[in-house]
Amino acid sequence: QLVPNFGAYRRNYRRVLSHRNALLKRGRAPSLEELFPWNLRLAELGAVIARNRAELLKDIQALLPNTYANISKSITDVAIRYKHQFSLESYESHMLQTLESRRETDLLRGFTSTGPHREDFEITFNNVIAEETASRGETRSAVLSLKIIELDLLQRRLDQKPLLLLDDVFSELDTTRRHALTQSLVQ
Repeated sequence: QLVPNFGAYRRNYRRVLSHRNALLKRGRAPSLEELFPWNLRLAELGAVIARNRAELLKDIQALLPNTYANISKSITDVAIRYKHQFSLESYESHMLQTLESRRETDLLRGFTSTGPHREDFEITFNNVIAEETASRGETRSAVLSLKIIELDLLQRRLDQKPLLLLDDVFSELDTTRRHALTQSLVQ
C-alpha cells in the first residue's frame, strides 16, 4: 500500500511462481532451458519484492521501539528484522543461481524452494527471538505495535487517517498494557 505498483510486482511474482511450479509438477522433468526464462523473471521480481520489504522494515524498525514502549510500558529492546535469503545488493544473481542449482530438489518437492515467498521477518526482545520466549501479552503488544505503525505509515503516505478496528484486543493484555494501549490510541 505504501509503494506504487508493488501490488503488480507481487501479482506478477505469484503468476511466474505458479508457472514455474506447474513445470516442476508435470510428468516430464523440465530442462534448464525450459526453466531459465521463468527463473530469470522470478529472480528479477523477487529482488524488487525483497528490497521493498527491507525498506519497509527499516521504516518499521525506526518506529517500533517507541511504539512498543508506549503500549507495553516496559523497557524492552524490541527489534524487527527481515530474514532474506540473499544479499539485497545481488539478490537477482544469487536467487537465479540458487534456482538453477536447486532444480533437482525443486523437482522432487514439486515446488520452488527459494525466493521471497519463502522468507519472513523476525521480532526480538532483548536480542532473543520473540517466538521462543515472548509471553502472550508481549506478543499481543508487538502485534498491536506493528498495526499502529502500519496506520502511521499509511497516514503519512496517503495524508489521511486510516480507521483502526480492534476486536477483543484486551483479552490477553494485563491491566498496565490495557491502560497504556488505550492512552496511546487516544493521543
